Amino acid sequence: MEDFGKRLKEERERLGIAQGKFAELCGVGRTAQFNYERGERHPGSLYLDAAEKLGVDLHYVFTATRAGKDWRYARAYNRMLYALEMFLGLEEKRLEGLVKELVEIDDGANWFNENPDAPHASVDYNPWMENVLRWLGTATKIESCVDVSLLAKLEDAVTKAADLAGVTLASEKRLRAAILLYQDVKENGGQIDPRRVADAVKLAS
Repeated sequence: MEDFGKRLKEERERLGIAQGKFAELCGVGRTAQFNYERGERHPGSLYLDAAEKLGVDLHYVFTATRAGKDWRYARAYNRMLYALEMFLGLEEKRLEGLVKELVEIDDGANWFNENPDAPHASVDYNPWMENVLRWLGTATKIESCVDVSLLAKLEDAVTKAADLAGVTLASEKRLRAAILLYQDVKENGGQIDPRRVADAVKLAS
């Protein structure tokens, strides 16, 4: 919503229309226009129709891509998603279902309310996000995006650090500690910091 408001403001300024005048031409008060541009509320279809007639590129406002390029972006995103599905070995045919589910959730929000001053319905995306996580959990080619050899080195380092500290860690806890260290090590050029390993062992024990 915040990005929507920023792009709406950008389009209004591109057209050289003052905020108050733009609001008047679109049939709303200046306060409503202010709230739209701050991303606090979403306009209705009557407002959007009026804005489009003034020259606002609604496709850009909603998607951050200019009109005329939508098919290329849609095709590129589609190919990217299916490439990820293939490279990660994700469960097939779940992607389409997740997309349809998201469309239904957005439709249920009734964002295109005929009353431009009425707030859009609040939407809880958490159940959908949990479904996405479950889908990602079906990956069978995790080595495509995880440096397995580094993860093995980290688990070995955790085991040695635990032995030095006189701590016994179950295999699951050793792996969790290694995963905890993984991102930090990747960001630091693959260098394993013994102090961070010791800290991870303390957290895991």
